[in-house]
Amino acid sequence: MDVRKDTDGLEAVGSKGNSSTPPAEPGEIQTQAPVPALRFCGQLAQWTGNSADRQGEVGISSCIFFEALPGEMASSCLELHNQGSTAIFYSWQRLDGSTSISRLLPPRKQVCFYFNQSSAVILPGETRQMDLMFKSGTPGLHTESWRLKTHPSLLRGASVQVTLMGLALHQDRTAALRRLLEVRLEETVTENFCRSLLYRMLEGIQTPERPRTLAEFLLESPPSESSGEQESETLDLDDRSLLFRSLGIVEYE
Repeated sequence: MDVRKDTDGLEAVGSKGNSSTPPAEPGEIQTQAPVPALRFCGQLAQWTGNSADRQGEVGISSCIFFEALPGEMASSCLELHNQGSTAIFYSWQRLDGSTSISRLLPPRKQVCFYFNQSSAVILPGETRQMDLMFKSGTPGLHTESWRLKTHPSLLRGASVQVTLMGLALHQDRTAALRRLLEVRLEETVTENFCRSLLYRMLEGIQTPERPRTLAEFLLESPPSESSGEQESETLDLDDRSLLFRSLGIVEYE
């Protein structure tokens, strides 16, 4: 029996027409491997392999700054965006080196930063806004450093860190009183300067000694001046003698 003759004119199902996809080899599965990628505070952290040769290094570092008066609260946010094609598990770890510097009180441990520190999973394409808050009861500069740990590990083990820096401003409660004192001080300085200047001007003015008697005044008086064409006139000795006698003043030679 000729099998080839019996199968002439038959065609395989699905073989009609041209196909652009080459037939798959036995055991070959055409799938794209998932690539983890997380954007942290605008910076991208990708999975670059299972190697952890960068462990102990800092891969991404970001800083968030707060400013508020003592007792008041300041807020900000931190954004996480899963830019890869697989879910990423993350958790937070506080790093050593957090400081609290205050001018009024000695350094002490106090909680100044607040945010959700629980572990979670972020799905592909998901974006999370994490609210952060800062509050301090004493003026000074406070800092905390946190590391974001992920699974799978990104950046070949290099750490992803954020530093929270909060400044509690000193509230000046005596500003109005200090300004009043400054104005009064400026007025006092101006007054003393004008008085000193006036005294220096008066020291340069010399006046003749005042006569002790009327006779000295008449003998030492300068000739009087008159306006116009009048000439200065002086008393001669005879006129002075006549004046002295009329006043009852005795002259001694």
